[in-house]
Amino acid sequence: MAGILASVGALFGGGRISRKDFFAHAFKTLRKSLNDSSTNQDYLAAEKVIAQPLTSESETEQLLIQLYLKLEKYISETQEGRRVPKETLRENIRRSCNPELAAGDFPLLFLPPTHAAVRLFESYTQEILDRLGHTWQPAEMLRYFEQLNPALATLKAKDLDHIDWLDFEQQVARSQPKPDENFRTMKQIFSGAIAQLLELSKSNFEALRAERVFSDAYDLMKRRFGFLDNVAAILDIIPASIMKQEHMESLPKETLINELRKRNEDLEFALTQLKEEKGNLETEHAKLAEALQNLQALDKAKGDFINVISHQFRTPLSAIRWNNDLLMETSADIKPPETSEQMLTAEKAIFVKAVFLINILDDIYDVLAIEGKQVALEYRPSLVWELVDDAVGSIKDEAKVKNIQIAFNRDQSQIKTIQLDPQKIKRVFLILLRNAVNYSSAGNTVTISITPTTLNNEPAVACSIRDTGIGISPEDQAKLFTKFFRAKNAIAAVADGAGLGLYLVKNFVEAHRGTVTVASELGKGSTFTVTIPEK
Repeated sequence: MAGILASVGALFGGGRISRKDFFAHAFKTLRKSLNDSSTNQDYLAAEKVIAQPLTSESETEQLLIQLYLKLEKYISETQEGRRVPKETLRENIRRSCNPELAAGDFPLLFLPPTHAAVRLFESYTQEILDRLGHTWQPAEMLRYFEQLNPALATLKAKDLDHIDWLDFEQQVARSQPKPDENFRTMKQIFSGAIAQLLELSKSNFEALRAERVFSDAYDLMKRRFGFLDNVAAILDIIPASIMKQEHMESLPKETLINELRKRNEDLEFALTQLKEEKGNLETEHAKLAEALQNLQALDKAKGDFINVISHQFRTPLSAIRWNNDLLMETSADIKPPETSEQMLTAEKAIFVKAVFLINILDDIYDVLAIEGKQVALEYRPSLVWELVDDAVGSIKDEAKVKNIQIAFNRDQSQIKTIQLDPQKIKRVFLILLRNAVNYSSAGNTVTISITPTTLNNEPAVACSIRDTGIGISPEDQAKLFTKFFRAKNAIAAVADGAGLGLYLVKNFVEAHRGTVTVASELGKGSTFTVTIPEK
């Protein structure tokens, strides 16, 4: 580090040395160790380039660097008679040519490692400033340097775009006279400046784009200073949050080995934990599999039980219903007048409850089929108006008991067959008609209409069932087609019910790729519309 403060010619004293003068002095010093300078083609080429530089100053410098390195290798490894070590050649040039005061990249070959690192820091910082352009001016960077070190208050930019780095070195050296402190101060200043530039660029660009500016600048510096051994020193001032791969590659071999060993230990520990977790998961999986098997067995037993109940109850309930119908039709003539009205009321009650129980059993049976994914549609060419007419015929007795009229003009319906499962769609109409009858007051009318329409841009048939009953509130309409749901006013109007009918309607209609919608207003009735595609 001593070379950063003092060298032959007083490191930070005296004037600057131009690139051309340094080139000339460096090669003249090198010639003293070259036995055949008058005939050596590389040396003669160097003298010619120094006398007649290329158009670009940087190209001239890069060419002279390559010629110097070839001559250095020749003198230190190949030259007959007197070989001079590379280190000695560079030390001779450093002592006689004052590279500390010279501008450009070539002098870095002859500077002590710490001083060369500072020059790399300078070049990298300037490269970032150039890339950021007007986003961050050198004058602003100088003010930030002053905040980090007040001794830099008089630091100036040598033009609008570049900082006077030699002036920067001299001012820092005066504030930190000890070589090691000097280098640490410079490194701290550059680290803070680069971190500040990164944060400010992230505020102006997106993070990835900002980080790309810094990584591209580093890649350029590696190519530009490829002739140096310590280009990775630039990474010391770049935040570790970016260019992580490059930071890792710059670490000493021993550090990398230790880091790899630590990572392996962490992985082995994590692997042990994963094995334990795997064992626990396998145990839990076995328990869950057993529980699932038990649930499936219980579900099957429940289904079997309900199937048995459904079949066992349906026959006697049907017998009760039909015999009750027979009594209602034939007993009017044999009843004493004083008991006729009372008997009729009792017979109606028997009829209503028998029909309710049969319907509940049918609903439960179909819900089990849906949840067990056992519903298979049997498509056949069918007329929608015929299915509606059949449903009206099936519900007419219930409507008669409640004194509800059903208005359906089948002559106005479209005579067109469509492919559907007639049993399922008839069930849909029957459920909707039964609800319309149940939730309408005596003397009201349920109106049915069938119209052609489209669904998803395809021909379809729409059947609407409208009543003037209790209606459905907006908040209840959102839950209307869910299983077991019944609106509060529906429960108040008809206490009995399982809330399965509209759930079945939705599933049967959607199985046909159709839709079911509702339009309703409390106290004014409801209109349910079933739309089924023709194909």
